Amino acid sequence: MKKIYAVCFAFVCFNNLSSGQLVNIGKNINSAYAELNPVITAGGNRMYFVVQDHPSNYKASTQKSTQDIWYSEKDINGVWGPRVHMPYPLNSFLTNSVEAADPAGNTLIIRGAYINGVYKERGYFITRHTKDGWSNPEKLNIGNVAEMDKGKYNGLTLCPNGKAIIISFAREADSYRQDLYIAFREGATTYSKPILLSKLNTEFDESEPYIASDNRTLYFTSDRPGAVGSKDIYMSRRIGDDWNNWTVPVNVGPAINTDRYDSYYSIDPCDKFGYVVSTKNSIGKEDIFIAPIDKLYQPEHIYIVRGQLLDGVTMKPLNGDVAYHDLMTTTEHGISSTENNSGEYTLFLEKNYVYGIDAAVNKYISLSYYVDTKEIDSTHIKTLDLYLFPVQAGTTIPLDNLFFKSASADILPESATELNRIARILMEYPGMKLKITGYTDNTGTDAFNQTLSKQRAEAVEQYLVGKGLSNIHFETIGMGTAHPVATNASASGRQKNRRVEITIMHVQ
Repeated sequence: MKKIYAVCFAFVCFNNLSSGQLVNIGKNINSAYAELNPVITAGGNRMYFVVQDHPSNYKASTQKSTQDIWYSEKDINGVWGPRVHMPYPLNSFLTNSVEAADPAGNTLIIRGAYINGVYKERGYFITRHTKDGWSNPEKLNIGNVAEMDKGKYNGLTLCPNGKAIIISFAREADSYRQDLYIAFREGATTYSKPILLSKLNTEFDESEPYIASDNRTLYFTSDRPGAVGSKDIYMSRRIGDDWNNWTVPVNVGPAINTDRYDSYYSIDPCDKFGYVVSTKNSIGKEDIFIAPIDKLYQPEHIYIVRGQLLDGVTMKPLNGDVAYHDLMTTTEHGISSTENNSGEYTLFLEKNYVYGIDAAVNKYISLSYYVDTKEIDSTHIKTLDLYLFPVQAGTTIPLDNLFFKSASADILPESATELNRIARILMEYPGMKLKITGYTDNTGTDAFNQTLSKQRAEAVEQYLVGKGLSNIHFETIGMGTAHPVATNASASGRQKNRRVEITIMHVQ
C-alpha cells in the first residue's frame, strides 16, 4: 500500500496584507473599465476574469455592454502579469465569462450554450484544454434550466469533486432577484434538473455562488437586510452529506464587505486570500481586490493531491480519469480528468477520510494508492504520479488497497472498490490467463505463512469469479515470506510485504 503524507506549501503573494485590509490587485489587471468575476485555477497562478466594454472585446465594434474573457498569470515573485485577451471561440458572444474551472484547470465552464462550436442559446458550455489549445465549446445540459432561467443575470460554481454545480438565476422574466440551486452530474456534459437550495434563499437576491475547495463552504452575494453596502458577501457551510442542509448564512464582515457594491467572491487554492470585486477605491468602475480571510469564515483544511498519469513502462503521460473514494464505505467522492496530453491531474480531498485513488485509461490497469486525511490540521499539498501498466502478458499489478483480517484470508469490506475495479477491467478480456500470487511478512512460522499466502490468493480468485469472471483462467500461488519488497524490521515494511499480486500470463 502506498500511504501519502505531506506538509502543505502555499505560494502566497501580497505578503504585506494584514487582517481587514482590502488591496487593489493592480493595474496589470484592473483598468478604467469594469473587471468582474475572478476565477482562480488550482495552481493559484492563473486568474480568469471579465472585462466589460474594453475596445478589444469581440463585439465591441458593433455592440454596447460587451463582456469578454481575459486572464493573467502570476510570476515567480507572486505578481500578477499583464492581462491577456482570450481568443475566439471562447470569446464569441456579447457577454462571455469563465464561470468555473475544474481543480486541474483542464476544463472550463463558460457562459453560453454552443452546439458544434456555434452559439445556440443562453446557458453554459464546456471546453477542455488539449494539445492544440481549447476545444470547441459544447453545450452543458442542465435539466430544464433553459425553461427556468428567465431573469437578467445568472451564475455558476463547480463543486471541486466534479459531481455537482451550484447555479443562481431568477425564474421571473427580466428579474434581478436570483435564487441558488444545485444540479447533480449525470454524465460528462449532463446535469440533473436544478433543485432549489431553500435554506440559503430569501425574498432578496442570492447570486454569484462560489464553493470553496473543501466542497463544503459556500460564498454568495446578497442584498438581504444587514448588508454593509448595496450588496455583500455571505458564507454558509454544508452540514453532513445533505446538499440542502446548511448553516445560517452569515455576512463575512468588513474585511471583505465595504459600504459600496461587493460581489464575485473566490479564494486561492490554499485558502490564504480571498478575491472580491468592489467599487470601493477602484481604479475605474468595478475592480478586483485581494484580502486575507478571517479565520471565522475560512474553508476547512483540505488535502491537495496533484501529479501525472504515466505509462509504467515508457513513462510517457497518459490521458484518462482519476477517481477517489472512501475506503471504509466504498463511496465514490469525486473524479478528475486529464485533457491536454500532459497527463496532469489535481484532486481536492476533504479531511476526515481515508481515500483510495486510482486512474482509468483504456487498455491499462492502474496501480492504486491511498491517502489518509483524518489527522491533518492545515492544508496539505502532495505530488503523486499515478502509474498504469498496459494489459499485456507479463504485466504484474499489486493490489494495494486489498485488506484482510489479521492472520486470516477473510477479505475486509474496504477492499471491495479495489477488487471491483480490477473485475471491471478484466471483464473486457475473456479468455485471459492470470496468476494470483500471495505473500506474507516473516511473522509466524514458514508453514503457516505458506498456507496463508496461498489461501489469500485463492480468496481473491473466488471474489473475482463471483463478479462474473468465470471465463478467465486463474492460477493461484502462495509464496509465503519469499521476495520481500521492504524490510521486515519495521511495521511499515511488514505491511508492504503482506500483499497479493496479479500477473497477466496471456491475453487473447
